[in-house]
Formats: sequence, structure tokens, C-alpha cells
Amino acid sequence: MLEIITGRAGSGKTLYVLEQIKKELVERPLGSAIILLLPEHMTYKVERQLSAMMEEQGRGYMRCQVYGFKRFAYQVLQETGGGLEQGITDMGRQLLLKRILDKHYNELKVFGRASRQRGFANVLSGIINEFKGYGITPEQLAEAGDSMEDSRLGHKLADLSLLYGEYNRAMEGSYTDGKDIMSILVERLPMSKMVAGADIWLDGFLFFNPLELQVLEGLFQYGANIHVTFNMDDMNTAQGQWANREASGLFNRAYISCNRLQGLAAKFDIPVNYQHFSETKRYTNPALKALEACFDKRIIQPVDGDGEISLVEAATCRLEVEAAAADIIGLVRDRGYKWRDIGVLIRDEESYGELISFVFKDYDIPFFRDKKRQCANHPVAELIRSAIGATEGWGYDDLFCCIKAGFFRLTAQQIDLLENYCLEFNLKGSKVWRREEPWDFYPRYSIDEEDERIDDKEKLRAATADQLRRQVAEPLGILQDDLKQADTTRDMIQAIYHFLVAIEVPKILQEKSDQAEKSGNLDVAREHQQVWNDIMELLDQLVEVTGDSKMSIGELRQLLEEGFSSLKMALIPPGLDYVNIASFDQNALDNIKAVYILGANAGSMPRRSVENTVLSDADRVHINQKNIIELSVLGEEASFNENYLIYKAFTQAREYMWVSYALSSPSDEALMGAEIVGKIKSLLPDKGVRTIPLDWINSFTEEQQLKMLTHKRQSLSYLAVALRRLRDEGELPELWQKVYNCLLQGEDTEKLVELVRRGLFMNPRLEKLPRDIAKALYTVKGILRGSVTKFELYNRCPFQFFAKYGLNLKERKINRFSSPELGTLLHAVLKEYGEALKKEGRRWCDIQGEERDRICHEIIHRLAPRLNNGMLYSTNQLENQLSRLETTARFTLRRLGEFDQVSKFHPNYFERSFGGHNGPADTLDLVYQLHDNNRLELKGQIDRIDVNEQGSHFMIVDYKTGSAAINLVDVYYGLKLQLLTYLLVVSQLMNRGKDQDNQMLPAGMLYYFLKRPIFPMDNHSHDPEKLREALDKALKMPGWVLLDKDIAEQIDNTLYTDNKSRFLKIAYKGKGENRSFNDKSLKMLKSSEDFELLMAYIELVFKDTGENIMDGSIDIKPYKKDKITPCTYCKYHPLCGFDPRLEGYDYRRIDGSEAELMEAITERVKGEIIGNHDQNFEGKEE
Repeated sequence: MLEIITGRAGSGKTLYVLEQIKKELVERPLGSAIILLLPEHMTYKVERQLSAMMEEQGRGYMRCQVYGFKRFAYQVLQETGGGLEQGITDMGRQLLLKRILDKHYNELKVFGRASRQRGFANVLSGIINEFKGYGITPEQLAEAGDSMEDSRLGHKLADLSLLYGEYNRAMEGSYTDGKDIMSILVERLPMSKMVAGADIWLDGFLFFNPLELQVLEGLFQYGANIHVTFNMDDMNTAQGQWANREASGLFNRAYISCNRLQGLAAKFDIPVNYQHFSETKRYTNPALKALEACFDKRIIQPVDGDGEISLVEAATCRLEVEAAAADIIGLVRDRGYKWRDIGVLIRDEESYGELISFVFKDYDIPFFRDKKRQCANHPVAELIRSAIGATEGWGYDDLFCCIKAGFFRLTAQQIDLLENYCLEFNLKGSKVWRREEPWDFYPRYSIDEEDERIDDKEKLRAATADQLRRQVAEPLGILQDDLKQADTTRDMIQAIYHFLVAIEVPKILQEKSDQAEKSGNLDVAREHQQVWNDIMELLDQLVEVTGDSKMSIGELRQLLEEGFSSLKMALIPPGLDYVNIASFDQNALDNIKAVYILGANAGSMPRRSVENTVLSDADRVHINQKNIIELSVLGEEASFNENYLIYKAFTQAREYMWVSYALSSPSDEALMGAEIVGKIKSLLPDKGVRTIPLDWINSFTEEQQLKMLTHKRQSLSYLAVALRRLRDEGELPELWQKVYNCLLQGEDTEKLVELVRRGLFMNPRLEKLPRDIAKALYTVKGILRGSVTKFELYNRCPFQFFAKYGLNLKERKINRFSSPELGTLLHAVLKEYGEALKKEGRRWCDIQGEERDRICHEIIHRLAPRLNNGMLYSTNQLENQLSRLETTARFTLRRLGEFDQVSKFHPNYFERSFGGHNGPADTLDLVYQLHDNNRLELKGQIDRIDVNEQGSHFMIVDYKTGSAAINLVDVYYGLKLQLLTYLLVVSQLMNRGKDQDNQMLPAGMLYYFLKRPIFPMDNHSHDPEKLREALDKALKMPGWVLLDKDIAEQIDNTLYTDNKSRFLKIAYKGKGENRSFNDKSLKMLKSSEDFELLMAYIELVFKDTGENIMDGSIDIKPYKKDKITPCTYCKYHPLCGFDPRLEGYDYRRIDGSEAELMEAITERVKGEIIGNHDQNFEGKEE
């Protein structure tokens, strides 16, 4: 007998099936088999439901078995025995297809390029499954392709016939897949004692494909009774006939399947019994019952009241999910629901899947997401992927992806140490990582000496890094050797397996699982438990598919990538009481108390159909017209199926339903509600839509706000918004005062509340450090030692100084050639060149052309290997950069030679140090006494000191690779003290032990640019004179020079001969004896008194700076001069959070005319306004 049970959603079909089975089990517990066939995703829930029903009777059962079609097939095959080839999984099938695609790449007429793309094997696997399900053979595909003549569709079918045929040949006699097993099941059914005389029930199916119909045909012949449920309307009503028979009807697919079963019954002369359930029994809520009844009707009859349906629109997806989470907690807390009574359905997995998981964790809602997890991003997959890559080139990316996967038993600190060490010294390649000698790479802070003293700290760091790299390199080295020696793919897979076992991956996974379980992350714990078996299955399938064939490591990586992308984990629920999150396609929420449907937006419900990339709907229609084979038209089926899925989702709740949608997408695109939302509005005209705006805290009533406040952690984030209102408007509503007090009293939230409060009401003026803390941070035995640049930094921004020198925050050192390295090498070249000429008693202008270039070349290639352990020779690109640097050095030496030719000031000292403990015996120390017996000591290095031929004056030359300038504003506020400090040092050094009449006086202080300007091509590009003028203009030396014509002409004789200096920014006006400096030149000229005054002033600046540092001042107070601030390139901005738009944050504005500043400096030095000097020096607040 065939029993066909029909009825709309909620009419009790599944309950009837289970009640009938229960009745049979109770009355005849040892009768013939009862087989309940269900869609795979329903088996777990229905089996639990049946067990619970039997438990209520105090009974267990043995007669009934619950199967999906595939598991039913395996059970029959196991019972009937006989040979069965090795089963191949979906993943194995994709690996096999990938091999076939690679082998026949050149033979494919249409899919050649696509076959190289990752994921195409998965697409091909799907369409081969479809062919098998519809009983289509490769020969039929070829015939259909021939009938298309020489068309693109014909070539597509030819390609598919080739690939499908090759797949069948590879499977034949070796493997079986799911579709093959179904075919074998049809053959074995006559031999099954379990099936013979069995009562067979089928529930939850929308339709049956041709292969499933063949199985049903066998069951008709050998089973006793077959009972099938269909979600259909009553055929005795006009509405029911339309909904069932019309191609666009809601139940048309079920109607077609029902007719096919009736046809089979007629074929075998089996009586048919019809039973239709017309009354809906599920709904305790009249509104839900009315919604189901009117779902497929065009004219909707409104019902009274609003019922238990909530319509919600939210400003964002995040806000929508948070509102749903709050409502779920309300159901459990206030209405006695269990978590298991609640289900969440989503259609847009991409936008909502991870977001719901994230929010529900925040709200402490136990949930299970009924979705297979991707293995591709699991640490074990990353380990295998990157380990194989690392053995090919031992490159940085692969190595540290491998290490950071977390299976080498290194702590995070150890990984950071090893990574920083490798980046600093550019350590990569097999020779470096696998060498027997220990790593002994040390930083070089100078390239002047071959041997620098290496401190114990650096030795310990190198030894630690060496020990850590051996811990990594040993197993990776074995893997590399085994892969190279492998003769077959089987050997390569064994090498990977041995590597995983050697580093104890199974044991570490168990430890990770235990740790996750202790912290309450049960789904993560299960994932760690299951992934090892899934990875082993992948490796086994690879061996099965490739066997003893040979392949390169690159090909193996591609196959593994394909395998990882197809490998998915199906986890079981972590317990019994949880909220079930499912998609419309596969869910077992039938007859649940409460359903939350999120993302009910147009475009998602119904979802837009995606065109098949292999055979489009147009292709399928064309194929079907040839009457050789028949394929489903996916677009049409998807459209009809989509309507049915929406119907099913919106009719599953028994008591309560929440429907919500967002008004904007994550990319800020405007969204609107789906058509079903409008239908609900028409059904329940009295039902308003609850709107949740972004600023709901300010716009909701107290009652509405309380609905959102269901969890402490989330209430804390909302409290921040309320407190912002208090800060901006001076008002905090009573409700939020209670929330604040409640959270402040909680042990787990008290500190978080304080952090929120401090963040909103922060005072950018940090408290001073205690003097003892400042002394501990900045001094050694009470000595505050540093370069001029260090103290200039404090005057630019005290907090920046604190971050760099107090907290000692540093950027990661990466081995690359940048401006500092460029400057270091060029400085060293100029020093060696100058000292060599001085030793020989030659002037710079004496060396010309080839000799100068030869000396330059020798010096550069002698010094370059010392720079960062020979970094400039590590790559072709850096060698080219070294070549360009040599060109710059040659140009610089030529130009300095030309300057030497017109100057009576000649280089006398190079790279002269001061304030160092290891400097020359005559090195001068600049020491300033501070309060509390502290001292400030300056140290530094002067690039070059020139002395005139008479020995009466000296001049400072400072080399710069970038831009540089000096002005009185920068000196006054302590921003640029370097040149004046050098002038002070040399003045005291040169005049040590001399009487007043024989003092050597400063002639000037200049910057010289170490660069070779590049000019755009124009009409004068080939005119040497024009080019020289352009170079002179670009390279004029900024600085200050003594206001003395004779000294200025000694510095550059072209001032005398040409009335303007070629190398300085000064010129004359007038002629002959009446010549004087022009107005523009005055900015660069200072009198002897000015120099004396400025040198005395900067000593006071250093003392003030030292006192402020030792006083613990670390204010976030960067200076601002015009549009220039130290914040522009500051590395510490994320730490201080300086924002001039926020209250309390201000720049120190610095300005002033030269006359005003010189007057202030004079008064300060003379001590006439000592009481006001702090205000003058600090600058003005904006």
C-alpha cells in the first residue's frame, strides 16, 4: 500500500508519522522493520524526538531506524554484502577531478582557462553529481554536443563528456562515490531482508531526483507499505488546485513528485490511500496561523490585534542582531523559554553568519550554528601549507606563517624575538636556517671600525634566536629532505604525516581542545578534536587518488589547496539546551516555539539566483530542446524553490516570531524590507514596525531602552554613549544613573566602567612623573646623557620624548636600505676621503676626475660590507642602489672640491666626537649641573670643522641627506640647537688654554646637502652654464655666517669676484668699496656678539630642558609653527591620541620676529627677566 499524506505547514504531518510509528512500536515491538527516511539535516532532531516520545511510554525501541538516503544505502550494502570498492568522499572526488583537469588541460576547448582556477573542480564535481542524479552518461553528453554542431555550447558539452568519461574510468573498479552507491543500492534492494516487508515512511522531502525515484521504485516492489508526506494544499479546493498544479504555484514541485509516486504505484498495481490534513494544529498564535493561510494568496484579509509577531527595522545589521539578542534573553528571562525553544533563521550567510556568532558570544547566549566549518583556515591547514612552502625557499612569509600556526611549542614572546632577529638581519634561505654554525649576527652601529665591542645582551639575544631557529629548522629540514627524496606522491604524503607527528600536532590539538573547553568555547574544542581526523582523511584521499604517481612539490601544494578548500567539518551540537542558528536551505526548526528571522531584506528574500558557471539556463533550455537528455533549468527551479523556502521559514514558529531587517548594508548602501514584510504589515495593520535608530539611547523612551539592556557587557558599551551625553550636555537620565551604579558595583565590570569614564573624561594634561621615577627612567647614576637631537625632541613634544626615551618604545628593525643608512655610508666616505687627503697634505681641490672617482670607489666598497652585515650586496636591487649611491658620492666630492677651490677655509677635523668616554684625549665634555645633584651631559659628533688659512676663524659644516635650515624661532624654542652646540664645543676646544687676544673665532655654521639634484628636461637641459646655475641654486648651503665681508669672501671667494656667492645664500649690493650685503643676505648673517649671545643662550636652554625632564613633565604639548608640527611623522600618536579638535588638546604656538626674539634672548642671558623665562620658552597655547 502507498499512503500519501498531504497538508500545509503546521497541519501535523510529521507528528502523525511519529505517532503512527510510536503506536506500531508499542503494540508490536518485534515486528518487521520500520524505516524512516528523512533529508540528512533532519535525522538528528527527528530521531531525538522519536526517542523522547518512546521514553514517555517507558519504552525503548529496536524496530525503527532513521536514515538519510545515503546512510540507508550503506546499511543495505552492509547487510547484503558483496564487493564494494573503496568509497571516495566529496573531497576525494574533487582531488581526482583536479588531477583529471590538469592532465587534459590542453584538450579542453572551452574550460581550459577555468580549469586552472581554484574551486573549478568543486563546480565540476557538482555538475557531475547532477548528471548522475538524472541518469545522464558521458556518451549522451557527447551525442548532445554533436547535435549542436560547431557551437560554443557543443564544445562545452564535448569538454564535459571528456571530463565525465575520464572521471568514470578513474572510478571504475577502484572507487565509489555517493551517487554510485545509490545506483548499487537499487541493485541490492531485492537481496535485503531488512527492506522485505518493511514499513517505510518518508517525511520532509520536497521532491525526488531520478536516482532517488529509482530507489523508491525498488522499495515499492519489496517493501510492505510506503507512507509519504508532502507539503501540499487540498486538491478539493480551487486555491489548492492552483497552488499545486500551476508551474509557479507554491507546492508545484511537491505535487509533481506526488504524481510520480502515484505513477509508480499504478505501474506495480499498488493501492493508494490519500489523507489530507486541512486543519493547522501547530500555532497557538492566531496571527501565525493567519500568516500561513494567506502566504500564497494575492488578496489578504487583515486580522485583529498584533499577535505574537515582532516587526523590527534597525539602522545597521549589527544593531539588528543586538536587538534580536536582547529580545531572546528577554524571552528566556521573563517568559520561561528554554534556549532550545528558540531558533534563528538567516538567508544572507555572508552578512549575518559570523556577526550573529560574535554578538551571541558577547551576550552569553549558548548557540549552535548548523553549518559546516571550513578547514582551510584552521591552524593545522596553515601549518601544512606553509611548511611545504618553507621547504621550497625558506622565505620569511612561509616560515613565519608556519611558526605562528602554533605547533612548535614556542611562546608568543619567543616567536617575536625570532621574527625580529630574522627581519633585522634578513635571515632567509636554506643555507642560513640549516647551517651547523650558530647564528652570530650582531647589529653594527658604526662602519668606521672592523671590530665593535658586542655586549652581553646582544650575545644572549643571538644565542636565544639560534636555539629557537634550530627548534624550527630541524623538523622542517627533515621534511625538506624527505620531500626531495620522495619517489611517489605516497612518499610525499608520508613525509608530511611524519612531520606532523614529529612536532606532536595531535597532542597539541588535544591540549588546545582542553583549553578551549575549560574557557567555555565548546565549538572550538570540538573543532580541534575533529580537524586531525579530517586532515588525515584528506591525506588518505590524496594517496588514493594519486597513489604511486609522481608530482612536483608545486603540484602537491595545488592539490592540497584544492583539498583544504573543499574540506568542511560537520560538528555536532555542544549540548542539549542551545539556540539553533540555521539557514533557510537546511534547518530542522520545524514546530519550534520561537523563530527569529534576520535579514528580511529585498534581494535576500527571495535571494537572487546565481547563474551556473558551467551550463547556464539558456544552455539547458537549448539542450532540452534536442530531446537527447533532460536537465533541470536551475533558474526556474531556484525561483520556485526560493518561494517555498521562505514559506517554510515563516511558518515554523509555534508561538512567537521575530522578523527584522537592516536599513543599511555594511558598505553603507540603503536597504529596504522584503516583500514578505509588506505582507505581514497588510495582515496585521495594527502592528507597527519597531525602529531602532543609531542613537536609540537619545530617542527611545525608558521602557524601550530597558528592552535593549539585557546584558552587563553590552550595557557597558551603551553606557559609554550615555556618558558622552553627560559630557556634552551635562545631563544623565535617571535610568543611566542606575545602570552606571549597577555596573560600578559589579566585580567583573567595575574596572571597565572606570576605563569608559576615563576615556570620555580624559585629561590630556598628564600628571607629572615623580622625580624619583624620572631619575630612574632617564639617568644613570644621576647623569642625564644624550645627544643634542635627544633634547631637541623634548622641546618639540615632551610626551614624544617620554615615549621614546622613558618607555623606550622602538619600531621593529627591518633590514632595508633607507635614508639613515644612506647618510651613515656617505658620512663615512667623506670622513675617510678627507682624512686620507689630510694625511697626504693635499687639498680637496687637488684631486680631480679619475683619481677622485677611483678613491671614492675604493672607499665605498671597503665600507659597504660593514653596513648592516653586507646588506647592500644581498640583492641585485640593493647592488644597483649602491651604484647610485656611489654616483651621489662622486658628485658630492667633486662639488666639495670646487668649494675648496674658492674657499680659504679648509677641512681640519672630521667626525669629531664630544662628550663620549672613548673619544680623543682632547675631547670636550659639555656638562650642566641640575637640581638634586643631577647632571646633564651632552654628547655628539661634528661632521666637519674647517679652519681658515690664517688660523683666526673656524667654521662648522654639517652634512644632511634631507632638507635643513635654521632660524631664530627654532633656536629660541629649543627646536634646533645642533649647529650652535657644535659652534660652542669647537669654540671652547679651539681656545682651550689661549688668552683673550689669541682666541679663534667662529666664522659660521653651514649645512651641506649630500644629494644629486635631478631636473626635468627643458630647452636649457643641454646648456652647461644653465645646468650649473640650477645646481648652484639647489645646493646653496643654508646656515649662519659672520657679518664680515672679509670672512664671507674667505668662505667663498666668488662673492668677491661675482658679487654673489656660488655656494652661500649671500650677495652684495653696490660696487667697489661701497659694496655691502643685500637685504636678503642679512637673514644668514650674524655678528660676533650675536654668536656669543646665542651660544650662551643655548646653554640656558639645555639647563631648562634638563630640569623639565627631571621634574617629570610629560605633557602632550607638541609645538606648532605655521602648519608644521612634530605630529606629522610621529610614531607614537596611537599612544597619546592627540587631537586638536577635542577639548583640552592644544598646540604650543611658536612665533616671533627676529628683533623680538633677539631682545628676549639678550634679556634672558643678561638675567634681566628671569622670572618670566619659563613662559617665554614654553610658547603660547592656542
